[in-house]
Amino acid sequence: MKINFANILLVFLVFISLAAVFVTTRPVGDVACDGEEGVIFTDCIDPSWRGISSWEMFESNYESISSKPNNGDLVEWQVVPADVEQRGKVIDIRYSDALANGRVRFHTSKPGQVKDMSAYATGTIEFDVRVLDWGRSDRALVVRVVCGYPCASGPVRIQVPGTGEWHTIKLAIAQLVDDGLELDSVDIGLAISPTWNRMQGVHFQMDNIRWVKGAMAEQTDVFVSE
Repeated sequence: MKINFANILLVFLVFISLAAVFVTTRPVGDVACDGEEGVIFTDCIDPSWRGISSWEMFESNYESISSKPNNGDLVEWQVVPADVEQRGKVIDIRYSDALANGRVRFHTSKPGQVKDMSAYATGTIEFDVRVLDWGRSDRALVVRVVCGYPCASGPVRIQVPGTGEWHTIKLAIAQLVDDGLELDSVDIGLAISPTWNRMQGVHFQMDNIRWVKGAMAEQTDVFVSE
């Protein structure tokens, strides 16, 4: 049997070319989704975190927790392609007209388990946010970190400038600790909402949610940049 080395070489070169295309067109964020220290979301929920849920309280004091993206209640979210290709995918969060209050929350990996985030004591929690509609709110967002109810940081109010533009938010973890957060038992790495009793109609997006080690360069508890 004759072996055509030219054909074998051609097949090999085609295989290499296809492999190169696959690698170079791999969606931005796949590396983060494979597990990057401190990352909660970059194109997808990092596997070291369990996922997204909403917590809602209605006028009757009835509480609801849902891990379904669009549950038809107050808080609805989904992962969508950004309108800027370089950004990849983002979390799109909308508040309906339901008479309730609620938050979007990012949990640790398994129910009932906690994360020891003590290594981030001098660092920051950072995320990108873009407000598309302030709805009936007073044009502010509120964030907190939970360490097993009732343990939590105090609520931190964030003034996001304008609408339609992305801004990077940096929260000093040391200040969250001063406000009550216990870093050795974190079970919700970030919870976010509009201000209480004025949530209806708010629409915002989030991206690049992460805990970052190291000192915060800006001498402030909350830093907002363009």
